[in-house]
Amino acid sequence: MCKQLLHHSIKTRRASNRRRVFCCGNSALVFSPMSKEKTGQPAVSQLDMRAHISHFGGALGYAKWCRKNSLKFLAGKTPEEIAAEQKLWAQENTRRSTQYVRSPEKLIEDICFGRISWRGVESLDWRRLARAVALTPSDTPSRESLLELLLKIRKVSPRFLVESAVFGVREFPCAVAICSLHERRNQWLRKPEDWVPPPDIWEARVFSPADKWRRELGSLIRHLMVDHPVPLFMDQAWLRTGKNAESFRELYLHVGSGKDIGSARLPVQLTPAMADHIMLVPGDCMIESALLWGQIHGLGGDRGLAEAVIGSRSGMILSHNDFWLSVYSFLIVHPDFDRRKIGSLMDFLWARKFARRRGYDNEGRRIIIPPPQPDLAMTDLSPEVLSLQIDAWLRETGPKWDYFSPAQPKSGFSGLEIQQGTSTWRIVELLSPAELRDEALRMNHQLIFAPDIRAKRQSYSFWSLRRETPFGTQRRQTIMVSQRGEILVALGRGGYPPKASDFSILQIWSERAGLDIEPLY
Repeated sequence: MCKQLLHHSIKTRRASNRRRVFCCGNSALVFSPMSKEKTGQPAVSQLDMRAHISHFGGALGYAKWCRKNSLKFLAGKTPEEIAAEQKLWAQENTRRSTQYVRSPEKLIEDICFGRISWRGVESLDWRRLARAVALTPSDTPSRESLLELLLKIRKVSPRFLVESAVFGVREFPCAVAICSLHERRNQWLRKPEDWVPPPDIWEARVFSPADKWRRELGSLIRHLMVDHPVPLFMDQAWLRTGKNAESFRELYLHVGSGKDIGSARLPVQLTPAMADHIMLVPGDCMIESALLWGQIHGLGGDRGLAEAVIGSRSGMILSHNDFWLSVYSFLIVHPDFDRRKIGSLMDFLWARKFARRRGYDNEGRRIIIPPPQPDLAMTDLSPEVLSLQIDAWLRETGPKWDYFSPAQPKSGFSGLEIQQGTSTWRIVELLSPAELRDEALRMNHQLIFAPDIRAKRQSYSFWSLRRETPFGTQRRQTIMVSQRGEILVALGRGGYPPKASDFSILQIWSERAGLDIEPLY
């Protein structure tokens, strides 16, 4: 019996060496391994081969491309063969991009029918459109209908397909909204070819490109989907992806049908007073922030409190709403609480009541550590005690080495202040230890406290790019400038690079302050 099992194991191992399966997406490549003796060079690893195939849109796209160029359809290729394929692919992309510059309609057609992967689109603007199309159903009738819609919209507004709309601090590609509207084409009330963008007479009211494209997006959505007025901030529902996207779209259609927002299915509960305040929220607000705005005003809070809460951690969180309502009531009952600490208050409460951490037990096994105070209630706290606890928590969790360091000397460069509609962009220099520490905590990166930068702190100056809106101040970028006037680093929240809107402000600042922005790239 043991000899039979051993013989079966050897045969199975030999068979597995002769034939392997490479999976990528929903397709699989079955290939025979190329040995080192046959090729004279070892084959690339499976991970490198997977990365190579991803440039062609998956295994199926790679198979078509190999068949088109009369190449061997084997996954175990040598580095020389991979390099030759990548060179050929780059040459094809160059020829294709030249053709697409002359005929963008051809690019849209190839994107819809899968002839080009979104990774193969060189232009970042068109790549966002390709990425949005790639997430839609891939059957031929749907893609033909989507192509027809895209071409009609391009004929009316040529730049609309590749532009973005700004809500809050986020930019959303307008192409996502077009794909979302196409999925609901059976609910259209009018034909897309009858849509006319807002007339040029209103251009005097547009203070930035973001306002223009947000306005055109709202005009298209209302033309296709609704007959009754809908608040402008709800247009964002068609740009969202994720678990709440469909519920937000249903909310839009509910209000657009003439019904009261209070009778809709929402992730939070609203009283009639809260529902009335939501309808007055400014148009560039995030949906989650608008719901919190209505709740705070419905409870009796003022605009300053609402702006402070929306700019904090809970400004985009709708879970545990009963507890956060008690927090808002606490702040309304105690108006003497320092509102500059509201952001830290939200972070502190989240860390004590909801935040879970990963750790190890006494035997070295990984476990989930529950929050320290899961039963925390606002009725057990007073403003004075809460303020002391927040200060102690910040000293414990924040960077400690620069907490008592001397202030930075002024760099001599001037800041910036620009007015765009209801928004004001400011670039301010960070000098005191408290400002530097607060910037690092709120932006969630350690640029200011990095060891190599900390050792030469006096050689750099640090700046904060901020956008002031009716909902409060939004920190957009942390900027590091050398003594010679070079903008060396610009990091957003979480360490992300600057977006197009932020970079345009940096360019204006570099021209006015005499700075060099080239080292940034």
